Amino acid sequence: MPSLQELREKRATIVNTARTEYEVAAKKAKAENRDLSEADELALNKALDAADALTKDIEAGETAEQKRTEALNRLTAHEDALKKVNRGELEKVAGSAVNNSPFEQEKTDPSNDQSTAMRGWFLNQLGEEVPDACVEAGKRCGLNPLAKNLDIKLSNDYGRLQREYFNALSSNNPATGGILRLGSVLGPLEQAMLWYGPMLQTSQVIRTSDANPMAWPTADDTTNTGSQIGESAAVPTATDPAFAAMVMNAYKWTSGVIKVPFELLRDSAINLPQLLGEMLGERLGRIINTRATTGTGAATIKGIVTASTMGKTTSSNSAVTADEFIDFQHSVPIAYRNGAAFMFNDSTLKVLRKLKSNDSQYIWQPGLQVGMPGTLLGSPYHINEDVASIAASAKIALYGQLNRYKIRQVNRIRLYRLEERYRENDQDGFMAFVEVDGNLLDAGKGAVRHLLMNT
Repeated sequence: MPSLQELREKRATIVNTARTEYEVAAKKAKAENRDLSEADELALNKALDAADALTKDIEAGETAEQKRTEALNRLTAHEDALKKVNRGELEKVAGSAVNNSPFEQEKTDPSNDQSTAMRGWFLNQLGEEVPDACVEAGKRCGLNPLAKNLDIKLSNDYGRLQREYFNALSSNNPATGGILRLGSVLGPLEQAMLWYGPMLQTSQVIRTSDANPMAWPTADDTTNTGSQIGESAAVPTATDPAFAAMVMNAYKWTSGVIKVPFELLRDSAINLPQLLGEMLGERLGRIINTRATTGTGAATIKGIVTASTMGKTTSSNSAVTADEFIDFQHSVPIAYRNGAAFMFNDSTLKVLRKLKSNDSQYIWQPGLQVGMPGTLLGSPYHINEDVASIAASAKIALYGQLNRYKIRQVNRIRLYRLEERYRENDQDGFMAFVEVDGNLLDAGKGAVRHLLMNT
């Protein structure tokens, strides 16, 4: 089996060869005063698909390599802990605490208490006896496994979840990391919301303890500068920054009902908490992402596309050029280009991968090293399927400081089980509710701009 480095080199060769052949075909078509043939387009797309397939193989190999490393690290940690215990104390390791042992750290981890309590809740829902350990864990973390419905407190430090998510992605191992330690339902739910909601990845997410309106101050001081003064001269009259406030509410969102057959509830081989967490998170992640992208702001979230500033209008209503994308990038003030990124959907990316600038360089460049994604005009990009595709009058791309988009989320998620509603079909329903709002924090200078297709 080829090594990871060989796979990366093979991917680079495919991309470079495809580009060379595409350039030759393009020059020939230009010389013959015709468009590229369908066969030429198909050949390029076939090569890019092959490169994408290799990317998946590389990610799978890096995931396996990461898992091996983590397993070795865990074994080393356990061995080091055991070395600190003398022979007379070895019997205590299996049953009671050893202060420096990783076993004890895991045992007292609040996230493990939450996971244990939630397993007890599911056992109780199925009519099974709830172990005392689940009840005790529930007391420590504030979850009652004997309750009919759950009101689950989310993590306050959402930035940590984002960092762990992107660290996992950078190692091509998104199924690991602290996010999965948040509980048997909550961990997969949080992860699925991040995975299916790119806006939750790029935005600053603030979690609050209540749903009261929250005023977020804004200030524009970009046009003011300091000044030079002479000895003993009076300081010039100061120009105050332009202050304003953005009010964020807490709109209610639901996953809708997920109906689960009794057989699935009964089957202990199925990790139902994880499965439900993934399904609930996927649904919530998708609707929040849609509204955070294109919401109108009228009694709902104001999406980043809606709130963005005009950056550039294309000359065509059905195509975009490399020069237009360069103009679009530079429409964002230079003060806001530090840390800026693009956002568009996958079909737009497919078009952009074929564009070249005037110096015959492709504006899209693949990442050839571990954890390094591709770039567009030197900037990172994010795929968001809720951004419009190339069409007349469509806003097809964003560029700027995407983290200036703020998402406010009430720090609780409510989980319900509906027992009687679907009883005639021998099914139980599960549903979740969250409260979220979002808006772009922009003092009027266009920190995030959009590319508009001509009419």
